[in-house]
Amino acid sequence: MEQVNARPERLTDPNTNRVRTVKRLSGRAFRVKSSQIRVEGPQAVAELCRFAPDAVKDIYVGELATGRRPDVVQLALQTTEWMHDCDDSVVNAMSSDGQGFIAVASRDAIDADLEQIAEQVVASARPVVICPQTQDPGNAGTLIRLADAFGAAGVVMCKGSADPAGPKVIRASAGSVFHLPVVADLTFDEVYDVLARKGTAFLGADGKGEVPLPVLSANKGPVGLGSPHAWVLGNEAHGLAEDQLEACTATVSIPMSGQAESLNIAAAAALCLYASQQGRQ
Repeated sequence: MEQVNARPERLTDPNTNRVRTVKRLSGRAFRVKSSQIRVEGPQAVAELCRFAPDAVKDIYVGELATGRRPDVVQLALQTTEWMHDCDDSVVNAMSSDGQGFIAVASRDAIDADLEQIAEQVVASARPVVICPQTQDPGNAGTLIRLADAFGAAGVVMCKGSADPAGPKVIRASAGSVFHLPVVADLTFDEVYDVLARKGTAFLGADGKGEVPLPVLSANKGPVGLGSPHAWVLGNEAHGLAEDQLEACTATVSIPMSGQAESLNIAAAAALCLYASQQGRQ
């Protein structure tokens, strides 16, 4: 008689070493040490299963979530034999932000090479998004999601930015971090050297930028959006540093007619990336 693999036993105790280990993955140092990441929420877990199934180690599903999202439960069962039914107290102890779905995956689920991104930029004129110091995890994840939505070649989170492998970034990206290449832990100068060598133009989004975005979109600026380019997006509070502005081929402003002093980084990125998308068509 053929032996059928049994499902893992239901997890009922929120005070085990397993639960504590998963909880510790919120810390960057432990993620680096263990080479693992924690993925939270039904959307992000589903995208992990679809786009990086080989990286999945364990999936934990709470009792209420089973009824709310049977589609994600089915996808999890198809992805790994290590899907664990859990009491809600167990998944909530792992993270209060999982909405009943937590996955543990290997760190290489989010892995990319800057040289490969640079080649894609040149071959397709899809932009790369460079974040020299985007520190807020929610903003970082939203930028990755926007880059994915508007067809960017990749995203670079330079040293000093939020870790793209952090649970909050992954959740804010709605799983887009598993769709496109995301590079981390390089300095702005290192990123500049690689991309400049490939002939990439650097466009700095800046409230006082010399070229209005509509001028650039009309192909009347110094850089055509149908040619290889990178968008450089500044820190949420302080914008781009002087040396970063000086490195840019052009600085780009977004005209506004209202009383708001500025746009937040996500709103500015959306407009810039949409313009790039239109420039490729």
